[in-house]
Amino acid sequence: MSNILNTQHTIRRSLLQTVVLQRPGASAPPVMSAHTERESPVETTQADNRTVGDPDSLAGVCIGDFRLHSFLGVGAFAQVWKAHHVGTGVPVAIKLAMGQMDELTRVEFQTEVATLARLRHSNVVHVYDAGTTSEVVEKESRGQLLRDTPYVVMEYASRGTLENLRRPITWNDFVRIAVQVLNGLAHAHARGVLHRDIKPANVLLGSTSDLRSHIKLADFGIAFSLKSNAAVADPEGDVEAHILGTPLYMAPEQFFGAWRDYGPATDIYSFGVVAWELLTGKVPFEGHTVQELAMKHYSSPLPPFEPDMSVPDGTLAWLERLLTKDARDRIAFARHAAQQLLELGPAPATEPPTTPITLPTMTQIATSDYLRYEPMPPALAMSLLGVRVPPPMGRSAELARLCTVISNTIAGQGQALVTLRGATGVGVSHVGSCLVEALHEAGVSQTIAVFCDQHTRLNDAMRKALGSVLRIEGLALERVSQRLLELCGDVARDVEVMALAAWLDGAADPDGDIFCDWFLRLGRRQPLILWLDNSGEGVDLSDLLDELLLRARQNGDRCLVLHTDSSVRIIDPPVRQRWVTQSLHHTESIHPLDIATMTRVLDSTMPFSEELRTNLVEMSLGMPGRAMQAIRQWSNEQRLTVHDGRIDLVERRR
Repeated sequence: MSNILNTQHTIRRSLLQTVVLQRPGASAPPVMSAHTERESPVETTQADNRTVGDPDSLAGVCIGDFRLHSFLGVGAFAQVWKAHHVGTGVPVAIKLAMGQMDELTRVEFQTEVATLARLRHSNVVHVYDAGTTSEVVEKESRGQLLRDTPYVVMEYASRGTLENLRRPITWNDFVRIAVQVLNGLAHAHARGVLHRDIKPANVLLGSTSDLRSHIKLADFGIAFSLKSNAAVADPEGDVEAHILGTPLYMAPEQFFGAWRDYGPATDIYSFGVVAWELLTGKVPFEGHTVQELAMKHYSSPLPPFEPDMSVPDGTLAWLERLLTKDARDRIAFARHAAQQLLELGPAPATEPPTTPITLPTMTQIATSDYLRYEPMPPALAMSLLGVRVPPPMGRSAELARLCTVISNTIAGQGQALVTLRGATGVGVSHVGSCLVEALHEAGVSQTIAVFCDQHTRLNDAMRKALGSVLRIEGLALERVSQRLLELCGDVARDVEVMALAAWLDGAADPDGDIFCDWFLRLGRRQPLILWLDNSGEGVDLSDLLDELLLRARQNGDRCLVLHTDSSVRIIDPPVRQRWVTQSLHHTESIHPLDIATMTRVLDSTMPFSEELRTNLVEMSLGMPGRAMQAIRQWSNEQRLTVHDGRIDLVERRR
């Protein structure tokens, strides 16, 4: 085996070499501290030999509704089996944990399940079930699978991974692969999920014999939440305690564990390495140690670009934008990377693809129209009940109108306030969430989300929202000022940055002047949408919104605000009338769903028994929130059971 780090070398504590890289200064190279548990890199296929005796002896064992068929392989902490759903015969892949899992590995396993269950996209692997094995499984496997062994059931890809791709490939092949990977990344990023381990081994190749034939992102075990720093061991520091990733494909900031600088651009860099490898047959940087690779990714220029296929002009420039060392200089949205790739056109002396490669529109993304004809997967398990998010069914007309208003505002550099109103439980916040996620996935704008209710002061909610976007949570005031100067020096003077730092640290801003000023400043760099979500008896936002729109109009700034409101409060009528007169205000009312649509919403969530589903539809009064609340309550009270592949109330089965 070569001494050069291979593509399967993923840094994991207790399993592979773990390093912590610290950045002593802005211009200094990384320094590796001594946190090494193994001296040399090890392939994940050889990293841990804790397999279960003779793997083939488990063939025929049932785990839940899935029967094991054949052994596929072993990774760093799990073995993978091909299986099938007993009721439908649909093939699946089951990942089974091996041996005793340390806490970090267990968290990774749980992270993958929770993350995948929240994602619904043709280019992200679908998770069907998750849980731990029962005593029955332990007996049936003759002790090879111990009770309480964690497992996750996912869709099966019959062509393996991108590592199995036969070369040479054509430019059209490359574009189809790249666009699908980027579409999957765009979907994940819009929901606050950073993959952190993009590499050929984590890209599955589907075929027409599979339930879904697309290329799919897999292995979200070390995914990072862009909405929370809860996974960071020291949320007051700048460096993660444990750096996770595959060195050949890691972005420079990943080697440092500089989690405050993580963002979509981190995955885009890793994708850039994969793209370089697909086009040339080798990665841009190789090394014998993690430290050597870190130095190259941090400071070495890209090697000569020598593609082994015909490529259009501009390909190298596109790759360079993906692989820029500073994350802030990279392409910011996965969608933009896909658009710019398609704009390169066909390679010289080649035919355009017979089927044009297109990207879904913002309206299609918001309404999930481009997923309408996705085949139904095997029945989902109750373990995913509180995680799976239903699509915004029955809201297509409202979302299409909102997308038009937003697109026109951004194209015209204008101002707009979009209000979604509806009764509590009708799904106003859910529709708002779907909208802002679609804006990000389509590469239109990023979001500053302010959640305010009667229990939270508006100033505190705004402070938390802006601080989260700037990633300054947990920092002392001096460090906040330093970070803000680094991030915002191009849009403000030092004294203005210091005022922002003081406000984020708790200084008073009764009129919201500082927040309004900085929202508009940051919006000059790229489109931003301010999402104000009122829940219950929310606070009165009339003054804040009036000030924000007035300033934007006076300064000619782009200003886009989404206000989702399920409270009984209303914006002051004279203020609202002024906005309407100035063509600033667009209102959409979200009404209860009809019976047929409410039934489809429930069917897309879980396979309920016909009787339970009918009762849920009746008691919900067309409000998905009411039905979901009842389901979660019954689940917490352990009143739900599975019978003949359907979820029902326990008392119905007695």
